Amino acid sequence: MNKIAKYMSIWLVLLVWSCSKPENFELGPVPTAEDANFTFTASSQGANYLTFTNNNPKSFMRVWDFGNGSSSKESNPVAYFPFSGDYTVTLTVFTSGGSVSSSKVVKIAANDPQICNNARLKLLTGGCDVANGKTWVIDKDRAGHFGVGPAAETSPIWYAAQANEKVGGGMYDDEFTFFLNASRFVQKTNGDVFVNPAHGSKFAGAAPSPVGDLIAPFQPQPANYTITTDASGKVFLNISNGGFIGYYTGVSTYEVLSLNENEMFIKFRDAANPDLAWFHRLIRKGFTPAPPPPPQSATLPITFEGATAIPFNSFGGSDFEQINNPDRTGINTSEKVGKTAKGGEVWAGNVVTLGQNVDFTKGSAFRMKVWSPVRGTARFKLEKAGDAATFKEVDAQITKTNTWEELVFDFSGSPSNTYSLVAVFFDFGNAGNGRVFYFDDIVQAPSPVNTPNLPFTFETQEPKFDAFGNVSFAVLANPQSNGINTSGKVARITKVAASEVWGGVAVVLPQNLDFGTRKQIKVKVWSPIAGAVVRLKIENATDAAVFIEKDQTITQANTWQELTWDLGEAKPNTFSKIAFFMDFGQQRAGEFLFDDMRQE
Repeated sequence: MNKIAKYMSIWLVLLVWSCSKPENFELGPVPTAEDANFTFTASSQGANYLTFTNNNPKSFMRVWDFGNGSSSKESNPVAYFPFSGDYTVTLTVFTSGGSVSSSKVVKIAANDPQICNNARLKLLTGGCDVANGKTWVIDKDRAGHFGVGPAAETSPIWYAAQANEKVGGGMYDDEFTFFLNASRFVQKTNGDVFVNPAHGSKFAGAAPSPVGDLIAPFQPQPANYTITTDASGKVFLNISNGGFIGYYTGVSTYEVLSLNENEMFIKFRDAANPDLAWFHRLIRKGFTPAPPPPPQSATLPITFEGATAIPFNSFGGSDFEQINNPDRTGINTSEKVGKTAKGGEVWAGNVVTLGQNVDFTKGSAFRMKVWSPVRGTARFKLEKAGDAATFKEVDAQITKTNTWEELVFDFSGSPSNTYSLVAVFFDFGNAGNGRVFYFDDIVQAPSPVNTPNLPFTFETQEPKFDAFGNVSFAVLANPQSNGINTSGKVARITKVAASEVWGGVAVVLPQNLDFGTRKQIKVKVWSPIAGAVVRLKIENATDAAVFIEKDQTITQANTWQELTWDLGEAKPNTFSKIAFFMDFGQQRAGEFLFDDMRQE
């Protein structure tokens, strides 16, 4: 029945393929065992190397299983059998009529005399003198024994487990033994394993683990291993027959990033998500690693002026160095600064550990001087050590190029004594590809006083509008709570007979307005005068010559109405100052209200 099912599957695939082709196609004859016949001869590489040959001209694909944990799809492969013994070699050939397999037993008379001198195998297995093999376990007592990061990275930069974080997940009591003789791999699970949820359907009885992901019953089958090296020099450990190490992600191939007598660091992919790379740190069973040194840390403020280098680490392909200030002008004439060449990842940046958690009673904002070759977003991130899921990120806009600019990152409302990691990102969201940025003077400071971002509701915050032209500004309880505005508080502009016709109020925002998708500003207004002109002006905070101003007219007196200014022509990330004028152009007294200034 299996052979019939196999033929029917191949016939259906070929039938679909033939229907998509304009020419006629006929299924070929069913292959016979003779089509899968093969021969083998000694290779010039040595007695433990055999060359296998199948010359069937009808085959469009051949799959070899050498019985030693390795396989091939070559027509005439060379296989290595380092140890004496009997190996069942199976060839499966595929023709236009189906597939067929044949097997032969290969006898290897003696061990390869060079096998005991293979340094990598000796580290992995203990070598020829260790008949019982070498057993490895997850290095659970140290942080970083398990984690995940981007596929291109060589460390778990997205998440790294803390010591014993996954107790109860079914992984910490597993053992992995590698034998030199016969390249055997023995996986001991003590009944259950730790499984990625995307692959839970492969395990009968898989259930949620008390530490996340899945725990599943599993009894491994006898398996073998091979060690291979690709053209770039990367070393891979391959396990046969469904065997795996630690956390199951649908693969049995592991890149060996480092290997010594007592420790092994491996990287493996996720069959359900090619963008991910998972990592394990293993130790020899019975080995007790030395306690890790305390992490290098920095102390606020970070000025780069001291003799000791600030221990910033980089990620996403970036780098970092402490250098002489290449532009000692403007707001930054200090001698030393930090330099980073941004990597190819859009989230590339730099991170440093502080010597103690951030105490926001000392100030709920951070200021940082930045020198950038491009305008864009700078991101400042605070993270809890050992808990990558606990963090807060604040963005600020870089508005100047090739000169020093101070950015403010407001963390108002953040909990004190929680975060001790500081990460900085420049031109966030865009690949850097080596573009150079400089930064300096990371200082904890009070939040910008009364200068929040839009929207302005005046309910829980009172943005500080500066009045000019002999008018006054105040925030007060809504004296006209009716119609479309029943909110508790509103803003009031008071004009007197001596007020200038251009008198109004203005506020500078901590970030530029993004008019990329939200191109309108709406404001609710109340006026005692019908026909009064309301002017809205947006301005570049550092260049008053760059501005846009537009007028709307109040159509009804003594009632709330909402006005809309269409600013579709405004360039994104250019304007951070808003000026507002009630009854513009007229020199007459009156009290005017406005509320709910927002961008849509």
